[in-house]
Amino acid sequence: MLDVLSRNIIFIGFMGSGKSTVGRAMSKRLYRLFFDTDAMIEDRENKSISDIFKEDGEDFFRKKEAEVSYLLHKFVQTSVIATGGGLPTAIDDLKDLGIVYFLDIDFDLMLTRMRKEDIEQRPLLQDIDKARDLYNSRKEIYKSNSHCTIKIKDQDISEIVEEVIDYINCQIW
Repeated sequence: MLDVLSRNIIFIGFMGSGKSTVGRAMSKRLYRLFFDTDAMIEDRENKSISDIFKEDGEDFFRKKEAEVSYLLHKFVQTSVIATGGGLPTAIDDLKDLGIVYFLDIDFDLMLTRMRKEDIEQRPLLQDIDKARDLYNSRKEIYKSNSHCTIKIKDQDISEIVEEVIDYINCQIW
């Protein structure tokens, strides 16, 4: 029982699935620290994800994701973590870090929920057809790297948080 309660809670999924928003709400609900891997990389590199992609490339960014993952594995426990959309493709041991929840959102729903500015700031969303292909290619990776899939529809954040808590409660008992 204590093992489940002391583990990190990790949210994975495609861009715009709500990982950071749900993660923040979950951390407040459970009084846990919150870590966002994209924000950690931006802080470490002192530039935006968009600028990292433009100036340094995607391979450089994936290396930074692996570094952040190492730090989280080494030093973080009993926290809530929102990963970047590509982090599950960059590391193999995500489930060792904690209980992983895949926030599964339909691609078209994701696009309708995002503001135009948000889409413009995401390098991998600049070509919608390529982004859709990327989404389709990552879906199985997300599923295989998670303990639980949460289908994102039109529910509000508190409903998603309660669904995660219900899953945790099932694991405890």
